[in-house]
Amino acid sequence: MSSDIKNQWPGDDDTMDVDDPPHAEPMNVDEESEVSPLNQRISEDGPKQSVATGKGVPLSDLQRTCGRWGPPPRPFVIPSPNHSVLFKLPWKAGEAPVAYPPTPCDRWDQEHVRMPHSSESLYPVQETEDEKGLRLRWELVQEALLRSISNSHQLETAILSFNSRYNERWNFRALHSLFNDVLDKEETDIFFKEVLPSMVILALQLPELVTGPIPLLRKHKSHSLTLSQIQIGSLLANAFFCTFPRRNSTKRGSEYSSYPDINFNRLFQSGDSSDSNSIVEKLKCVLNYFRRICSTETAPTGTVTFSRRYIPTGSLPDWSKSTKPLPKLHIRSSGCIEDEGAGMLQVDFANKFIGGGVLGWGCVQEEIRFVICPELIVSRLFTECLDATEALLMIGCERFNQYSGYGHSFEWVSDYTDETPLDSAGRRHCSIVAMDALCFSNSSSQYSIPNLVREVNKAYVGFCEPEDHTSNTLAPVATGNWGCGAFRGDPHLKALLQLLAAGEAGRALVYFTFGDEKLRDRIFAMYQFLIDNNVTVGKLWGLLNRFSKTFSSSSSSTTELYEFLYSSAVEDFNCQEASFVSCKQKGLTEKPKPKPTSSGASSSKTPSKSNTGRGTLKTELTPEDVDQLIEEFDSDAEDCAGTVEAKPRKRVEPAHGSSSSCLDLLEESVLKNSVSKQKSLPIDTAEAKPRKRNESVHGSSSSCLDLIEESLLKDSVSKSLSVDNQLRNRTPAKTNVHVSLAGTSSGFAEVGKLKMFGSATKSTESEQEESISNISSGKKAESKVENSLSSSSPEEKAESKREQTVLSNLQEKTDSDREEVVLSPPERKKESESEEIVVRDSQKLNVPVEEAKSDGVRSSQKSRSNAPKRKISDYFSPMS
Repeated sequence: MSSDIKNQWPGDDDTMDVDDPPHAEPMNVDEESEVSPLNQRISEDGPKQSVATGKGVPLSDLQRTCGRWGPPPRPFVIPSPNHSVLFKLPWKAGEAPVAYPPTPCDRWDQEHVRMPHSSESLYPVQETEDEKGLRLRWELVQEALLRSISNSHQLETAILSFNSRYNERWNFRALHSLFNDVLDKEETDIFFKEVLPSMVILALQLPELVTGPIPLLRKHKSHSLTLSQIQIGSLLANAFFCTFPRRNSTKRGSEYSSYPDINFNRLFQSGDSSDSNSIVEKLKCVLNYFRRICSTETAPTGTVTFSRRYIPTGSLPDWSKSTKPLPKLHIRSSGCIEDEGAGMLQVDFANKFIGGGVLGWGCVQEEIRFVICPELIVSRLFTECLDATEALLMIGCERFNQYSGYGHSFEWVSDYTDETPLDSAGRRHCSIVAMDALCFSNSSSQYSIPNLVREVNKAYVGFCEPEDHTSNTLAPVATGNWGCGAFRGDPHLKALLQLLAAGEAGRALVYFTFGDEKLRDRIFAMYQFLIDNNVTVGKLWGLLNRFSKTFSSSSSSTTELYEFLYSSAVEDFNCQEASFVSCKQKGLTEKPKPKPTSSGASSSKTPSKSNTGRGTLKTELTPEDVDQLIEEFDSDAEDCAGTVEAKPRKRVEPAHGSSSSCLDLLEESVLKNSVSKQKSLPIDTAEAKPRKRNESVHGSSSSCLDLIEESLLKDSVSKSLSVDNQLRNRTPAKTNVHVSLAGTSSGFAEVGKLKMFGSATKSTESEQEESISNISSGKKAESKVENSLSSSSPEEKAESKREQTVLSNLQEKTDSDREEVVLSPPERKKESESEEIVVRDSQKLNVPVEEAKSDGVRSSQKSRSNAPKRKISDYFSPMS
């Protein structure tokens, strides 16, 4: 054979220099070149380079994390009930793997591939003019392929001899066009004299090369299958000759209706002129693959793993609760996934029938990937169509072809030598995940919440690593406009959904916009905005849900999505920042919680566990809520009367935590005066054992509180009934607090557990001083009641004087190290109700009603007469 003819089939020396940097875009062949279509070479200057157009984290930084070729591919090749390995282990470099098991085992059932050489594979034949019989299909295949085949028409006759029922339905126009119109005579002769005979031998060696049953990768079952490259070559050779039984029918209800087709008969057909061109170019890729693997010098010795991954719905993430950060991002308008994405987890924009139209007229991202790496086509033999939470991971495939163009402009360029290193099991460090996007007849429907959930879950299934790992050992994801071509997906939305999935899976993201610089800039600007504002996976998911509820019913454009996210996020951030700055000026250390979406619904008596931050917004109480709380206070006071030890009351707290500086001060003061000393039953202070003080649910400082508590625990009885009534009826315009007493005749053993109801907001210093001054005025009223009781001992008088000194010191300390609060007064109760309270309490403690009225009620009324009249809604208005 002359060197000129030999060079028309590119050999090992007819490849791209692996030291050359990867090309940024598919190479365009020089139009003036007169080289044969099967001998189009890369120019001497190397592949065309484009200016670096990436944004975000540099690729070198991402590759530095886990190495140039990424971590060892997973799953590892270890035989198990969930991983079928059809060659003998361990794999040895440079040696062709030996088939396993050593004794052939055939399974003719619905769980395994029905092999053409099976003894159960029978085919009807016409034995005589009147009689039909059954023969082994494999015998018919051997007879047909071992005949001399020197042109495409003889090849057609051989294939139809064991597929006779399709004589009138199959056409081979594309195959005939390739050999008669595209390739010259010398190239055609090389194929039929050298390549085709080797393909026949490889196909007929199937019983010796594949001795074990091939399991079907069925729906809702995670399973892996590892084959050697030579086993895959034999299976694909049989697919080329259309030998697989029961795989030609696509009718609904047929045995393999939920599987893609595997026989190559559709690839041999052609439609209009544009379809014929792409099919012919795909045939060139396939023929070059067979030329390579049938040569004894270039026969492959590696292995490939196909792993179906299924995650039940209940095991998927709760996206709204995720606190994980968004992943690192590198986005570029140039380059392609298979080149710049080397060593990464490369996304196949798949059809749910794996491979899509690779054996038909399709010629877009998935089909192109399958024909430049033809070993991927064998996955169609055993992979059932993918369901909503399933993906197919393909590890170790080798690339055989260089190409240019896309769709109708797709062209085979040259042979390609893949220098990707192998792992310990013989697999190349090339991982491809096939995940199918939804196809939308109405593009606006993709923004609905069910479709958002489906797409983000699908991406997560493809990106996640079910085995134990750390985020530093996971390779980045190389992806792009997934489902955005004929499926009518919005690339702006799909980029965000893949960011969510990658962030949750712990992988960085490398995004290719395939020449669209404007799309690159828009996506990166949105990503940078989200990162600058500390948006997590859960927060971004919440924003997308808000967009869905607002716009999914209307025909929204791609621009509206990002405009909505910008405006919504800015509003949320501005609201939180304004509240944070306001709180920070008052000495708060924590950022306020976001404002609740529904108002007026938090009249609960128990504080929300999730809202324990300080300085947060305040709950609004209706007048009915206030009246109910006062009634509960009265009933509890009656129940607690006469008890020796006060039982702790629950405080009705706002759903969002309030400041506790002045509240705690007033609370302790009230506790000090909440129990009257009875003449007939003195209480020994030594017997009142204090319990451990509960920590504040709002996390406030307790330095001042501990000082008051220490003083109060030593004083086991209060000084007067009038203080009790005064605090009950005093206008809160001056004290600015509602007090809930546990009882009027109990001790101080529960002093640390008594609580108040109401919310705290900010106040001026004058209001706070007025509030504390009212406490002092309450102490003046004590002296009147002390005259009606038995005279106190000198020790009690000294203790009372010391407590007044402590309160005076607290007043000075509060301005410097405690939050300022303002609490508005409740609506003034009717005069008759106040008198009833005084009468009832005076009866409990055996104190004359007139004395209680003169000391308590009149002083409370006098202070209340100076208070401005306000609406009850003003008392509990939220903090701005």
